[in-house]
Amino acid sequence: MAVGVAALTCWLSATAALVLAARLASTRWGVPGIMAAGFVRFSFPLMVVAASALVQGPLARAGLFGYMVAFFLLALVAETLLLVGVIRSSDSGVAWKGL
Repeated sequence: MAVGVAALTCWLSATAALVLAARLASTRWGVPGIMAAGFVRFSFPLMVVAASALVQGPLARAGLFGYMVAFFLLALVAETLLLVGVIRSSDSGVAWKGL
C-alpha cells in the first residue's frame, strides 16, 4: 500500500507540475511557471509524508518516506526530460534575438 501511495502521489504531483509549466512555457510567465511547478512538485509529496508521519499509521511504519524519496527522484527525472521537450517545442516558433 505504501508503494502505491508513494507512486500515485509523485505521479500526480509531477503531472500537475508538468501541465502548469507547459501552459506557461510560451508566455511571459515561463520562468515563474517553472518555479511554481517546482513548488507543486515538491509540496504535495511533502504534505503526504508529513501527514503520514504525524498520524504514525501503517503507511509510515511500512516505509512511506523511503518509497516517496525513490519515486520523487524518478518522477523528477521523467518530468525534467519531458519539460525540456515541451520548452524546446514552444521555443521553436520563437525567433531568438541576440543579446
